[in-house]
Amino acid sequence: MVRLARFLYRYVFNHPLYVVTYAWLFFQKKAVQNIHLYSDTEIKNELHRGKSMIRFGDGEINLLLGLRNHYQKFSPQVQKMMREIVINYNARSPYILAIPRFVNVSNTELKQMGKFNVWLPLKAVFIRMFTKNVSYFDAHSFYYDDYFENVVGPLLINKHVVVITKKQTIDFQSHNKKIPWSKLSWVEVPESEALQQFEIIQKKIENHIAHIGSEDVVLLFALGPIGKYLCYLFANTGRQSLDIGKVAEVMYTDESIEYLV
Repeated sequence: MVRLARFLYRYVFNHPLYVVTYAWLFFQKKAVQNIHLYSDTEIKNELHRGKSMIRFGDGEINLLLGLRNHYQKFSPQVQKMMREIVINYNARSPYILAIPRFVNVSNTELKQMGKFNVWLPLKAVFIRMFTKNVSYFDAHSFYYDDYFENVVGPLLINKHVVVITKKQTIDFQSHNKKIPWSKLSWVEVPESEALQQFEIIQKKIENHIAHIGSEDVVLLFALGPIGKYLCYLFANTGRQSLDIGKVAEVMYTDESIEYLV
């Protein structure tokens, strides 16, 4: 009862339709969305064509619902940013939107996996906000060992790769000899609460691109929700941008982050 009271107090006035949808889903056995998720071959083709990618997980779902994210406290401005990415996504978008594959997993299976309470909010928000007749990508794919290195990394060999991330990651990865990209540079940004410096960060990236002086630039963002919105903005200007998140810390190393799935 306490949990129910907290749920109602949190959402019933601000997101009543979400409450109704969540309640309906809660008693369903299947509730599978059956959306098309890009295969590895399909995603390679889309990225090769220059499409960008933005990943939404439970943190971004929280922001859409008015809760804080691990990297960014809630604000109406951030919520609006996340919503803009979602509602403008369609088959002609210059970016691919990635969401956890669990929208395609039945409630019964989620319960067996111990993930029912984790991913039911995703299903409810997906029904309320997301476009249904378009393809998505599994947001957790990058977390699987060697996936990024085998699927995405080779596509960047002839590009100038710019990684936008925190100082700690730059200090570590800038000495990583296993990274195969010969043209690689870094833009340092705050680890969290980047909204306060949004315009400064955007200008810093634009200046860095101008300094490189090449059109063959791909931006890799590891900047939480604000990085996702910048990824969205740059994608809409024709600049390929990939939201890689924590992968920036572990790419081309022996460290595994599969436990995050």
